[in-house]
Amino acid sequence: MSQQINNGLAGLVLAGSLVGYKEEDRKGNDGKPWKQLFLGIEIPVSNGYKGETQFVDVQVPERFQNAQLFDLVNKLLNTPVLVKTYVRAFPTRAGAGYGFNLDAGDSSLDEVIMPQKQLLAVKAA
Repeated sequence: MSQQINNGLAGLVLAGSLVGYKEEDRKGNDGKPWKQLFLGIEIPVSNGYKGETQFVDVQVPERFQNAQLFDLVNKLLNTPVLVKTYVRAFPTRAGAGYGFNLDAGDSSLDEVIMPQKQLLAVKAA
């Protein structure tokens, strides 16, 4: 029997500045409305001009859409963070696209979105 070992940083970790959140009203295939929630992360552009950045939307799963998320966003707003994500590919009319999703897994919210200084302190110990 094999055992999976999760070091807490599996997947794709985005390093950037947390710039806020946004909600988008959607309609499901059944016609029922629902809200899609995204975190905004500002990240440096690789091979870009000095200081060039881009904004990335990270979709938040329902499990994390609660008061704790909004408290954490307000606490970490405009600070350097590490955000644990996974990339979700999907078909489009023009071919294919992709998006980032917050990696809910078995982790708690403060293990998925953390200040960069917190990780640096763990590495130094």
